[in-house]
Order: sequence, then structure tokens, then C-alpha cells
Amino acid sequence: MDNINHCISCNVKGCKHHCSCEDYCSLGHIQVGAKECFPGDEECTDCRSFERK
Repeated sequence: MDNINHCISCNVKGCKHHCSCEDYCSLGHIQVGAKECFPGDEECTDCRSFERK
């Protein structure tokens, strides 16, 4: 992946948008969502831009 977005850190190597040479995303922006209305911790949120590699 050549499009390294240094504004979006990511260590999910199984994602299609992960830059293989560094722990960053290649997308220009991502969509973040919550599993509940008022998330209490990070496990309650997800990157909705994830696509399996």
C-alpha cells in the first residue's frame, strides 16, 4: 500500500486498508461506530471502515 495516512494509526494487519510497511491506515478517512448508545470503554467501539484482507 502506497497511501499511508499518518493521521490514522492502525495495527489491524488483517484489514484490506492496513499499510503493510507501517502501522497506519491507507484510507483518507474512516468511519467509527459504537456498539451501544453511550460506550463506556474502547471495546464498545469499532472501525466501520474495516474490510477483511
